[in-house]
Amino acid sequence: REELPTIYKCPYQGCTAVYRGADGMKKHIKEHHEEVRERPCPHPGCNKVFMIDRYLQRHVKLIHTEVRNYICD
Repeated sequence: REELPTIYKCPYQGCTAVYRGADGMKKHIKEHHEEVRERPCPHPGCNKVFMIDRYLQRHVKLIHTEVRNYICD
């Protein structure tokens, strides 16, 4: 008999998130269910609003800076 891996399902109603480890689940709950607050983009004229800090950071980097981690041919 093969042992199945432990999975962690988000306990919040309507949420379908599933993780392999408890740490991933804890981070998910913190970011998506407990610390839910709007994070507006700080750049003038940009009306984007994010619920997760890293999404805001990614937006600022990709849209409002010239920093690129790749080189086009």
